[in-house]
Amino acid sequence: MVGTNLPRCCQMQGQYGGSKGFVDSRQARPVIEAATGESSRAFNKNNSVFLEQLRLRSVDWTLSVISHGHGASVNRLLGDLRSILDPSKFELIITINCPEPVAVDPTLWPGAIEIVRNERPQGFARNHNVALSNARGRFVAVLDPDLRLNQNPFPSLTEFLQSRPHSLAAPHVLDSDGNAQDNMRRLLTPAALWRRYGLRKRKADYGQVAASARVDWIAGLFMATSRDYFERHQGFDESFHLYCEDTELCLRYWIAGGEVWSLPLEGVVHNARRRTLIELRHFIWHCQSILRLWSSRTFWRYLSRYKSTR
Repeated sequence: MVGTNLPRCCQMQGQYGGSKGFVDSRQARPVIEAATGESSRAFNKNNSVFLEQLRLRSVDWTLSVISHGHGASVNRLLGDLRSILDPSKFELIITINCPEPVAVDPTLWPGAIEIVRNERPQGFARNHNVALSNARGRFVAVLDPDLRLNQNPFPSLTEFLQSRPHSLAAPHVLDSDGNAQDNMRRLLTPAALWRRYGLRKRKADYGQVAASARVDWIAGLFMATSRDYFERHQGFDESFHLYCEDTELCLRYWIAGGEVWSLPLEGVVHNARRRTLIELRHFIWHCQSILRLWSSRTFWRYLSRYKSTR
């Protein structure tokens, strides 16, 4: 069993390079702590034997979770994952983006796990790109820290992505009262924004969908895809600090000939916080990201090609 006081190593020097896509795994990274169910050890460029041995152990899935003060939620998620998953088929990468009031406890997961500690906060896109640049899984998924899982969606996701390797996919998500969450959405255009807030005609984009469905985009609270195709797209666009990076990635999948799917898988629970509506900082970030998306070539290419198809 892994101890909770894991050794520190390899302080990041300077800023990350680039504005979009993966970093070279040989670049300096944030403080990284590696752990498996058998032992824990720090690693860096001068002590890479353990890392290489770890990387040679292939797994089916790499799961990336970012904690921004969500240590207690992450611990609950780790407990859920432990109860429903085979640890030998999964590796977890937990990014600690800021100091935690409740520490993440890696001993809650008996399989391979990395704890990445940032010296200063990074955006959603950057954190997941750095984490998944070293992914060993054939498939990768990004998970919100406050998700709860009471059933295992990954066998069905694996089967689906094997048959459609160029796809992004997400399970249906419910809140704790059993109400459908809008994690599958239509592209937000200026006209759609006006209808939603100016005319107050807000409704779920796809309603209560009972079957598998192609959708414009899926929310970043749970996104799954093949590692190869995620890398081919160079991950999330890091020019988005928070909000709309999930939309932009989905649009690039469609433009490149891939697909984005919502699947009727049960057992994923999430209670939306809607911080955009209650915190000024998040409202400003959201507005900035929407304007960035609307001014992007990706947005207009998608709109011209798929405007009336879904």
